[in-house]
Amino acid sequence: MSFFSSSAKAFSCATLLTVLAGPASAQGGRPVADSLTVAIEPTYTQVTGAHRWLLGDSYRQLWAAPVRLRVFHLGREKGGLTIVQRGGGLQTKSLRMQDASGQQWVLRTIQKYPERGLPPTLRATIAKDILQDQVSASHPYSALVVPPLAQALGIPHANPEVVFVPDDPALGQYRQDFANQVFLFEEREPLDADKTDNTEKAQNRLEKDHDNRVDQLTVLRARLLDMLLGDYDRHEDQWRWERRAADGGTVYEPVPRDRDHVFYRPSGAFPWALSRHIFKANVQGYDDHIRSINRWNDKARNFDRYFLNGLSEADWKTQIAYVQAHLPDSLLARAVRLLPPNIYQLSGPTLTRNLLARRANLGRQALKYYRFLARQVSIPASDKRERLEVAHLPGGQLRVTSTTLKKDGTPGKELYQRTFDPADTRELRLYGLGGADHFAVTGAGRSPIKVRLIGGAGPDTFAVAPAAGPRRKLLVYDRSDEPNALPAPGLARRRTAADTTVNSFNRTGFRYDFLQPLFLAGYSKDYGVQLIGNFIYQKQGFRKDPYA
Repeated sequence: MSFFSSSAKAFSCATLLTVLAGPASAQGGRPVADSLTVAIEPTYTQVTGAHRWLLGDSYRQLWAAPVRLRVFHLGREKGGLTIVQRGGGLQTKSLRMQDASGQQWVLRTIQKYPERGLPPTLRATIAKDILQDQVSASHPYSALVVPPLAQALGIPHANPEVVFVPDDPALGQYRQDFANQVFLFEEREPLDADKTDNTEKAQNRLEKDHDNRVDQLTVLRARLLDMLLGDYDRHEDQWRWERRAADGGTVYEPVPRDRDHVFYRPSGAFPWALSRHIFKANVQGYDDHIRSINRWNDKARNFDRYFLNGLSEADWKTQIAYVQAHLPDSLLARAVRLLPPNIYQLSGPTLTRNLLARRANLGRQALKYYRFLARQVSIPASDKRERLEVAHLPGGQLRVTSTTLKKDGTPGKELYQRTFDPADTRELRLYGLGGADHFAVTGAGRSPIKVRLIGGAGPDTFAVAPAAGPRRKLLVYDRSDEPNALPAPGLARRRTAADTTVNSFNRTGFRYDFLQPLFLAGYSKDYGVQLIGNFIYQKQGFRKDPYA
């Protein structure tokens, strides 16, 4: 018998529901009840003790627990739904549907199919079995807990429901792949889809016009909620952005989506060892705190640096207090109670305790992450004209201010302001992007913070106060084949080139520093047992990809 199989017969979801539901089966052409008792994946519990030791118990019991679910009929739901197209990422199957009013809805499988992300040569190997088994580390009903918490924090959210889709003829060509399975049913967009953009489009519009901006305080609240929920998989594709007209431009509000990793809890010897690797800190079980929070946020490392770059430590403290005040004990407990009753009995009390503990620890953990983000900050302007000023303040602090630039060259409306303390910040990078921008370094004093002023398309002007220093900490980048007004060589280090890359801005360019210990053991008749220790250290530099 294979280690990754069970001597017990593997029941499919449809087989188990037939046993539990009796005559109200899901076979095509026969009547189907309004609800059925079904287990999503009972085979996750049909493993050996050695298997559980190596790959963990995780949420195996929840996947195998019979739960009473509403039966979903396409022809009756929302007045009748029409399938628009099949969707899904590398691990899920989904159907996008539309009702008579034009609103779109989605069915997404709770079960995942991670073998799709493997190279074809590995899909018939043990690698597929391990990945499929580790789907049991995801809580199958966790999305139900999110809506009341997001609502309390003013964060847009979907309203998911776990449903069973029978062998419905209305599935048409998708009937074979989608019949007799458990799905998450929710709005495709919790807000008006015509008024939202994906992340890339929102970033393009932000960089095109400085009249467009992001509500960074709401983004931070949403990210703090992610940390409470243990939802580490918050990369750029997990967000939509609602457009709201304001001050002659657009304000973008964040709309989180795809809550597949809430309460994620791998366990067992192998995931435990893997989570100790610096690049796999997110492979840790949902507990009362986050270990290695900087690495745990790996998937959001570029997202957070882009959409939270205007917030100070005081802003973070204010939002942390807001989250803690608006998520009281009673609300957290009530949200977890939205789990199906028997699922709550198996996991609810532990989840509630961990939520309460994470809320209490939020200040300490989130501020640690703030300081990590503050160490190196990139500030892109836009393709319009701006004035970007770096003002020297007492104690080595630097105040960065960005304003519009009037036709007469004087500053206009303030677009950005933040003060940086050398206790937290080592480097600032200001990008002019397009337009004829004016960079100014003002004041007197010496700051240990390195500043890079990076021009863009169009003639840029750089003005540096003689008393602002030191020179080795100020670097200016721009085109050598354009009429830019550069500072004197004695005031800044100039880096020019007749190449567009000298002014390029990479939104996804952050890389972690890397420290990896190495241990080697050997034996020979001449030398006996040999133990050798070493390490690899990689320090990331500016535009040194792939080498620092």
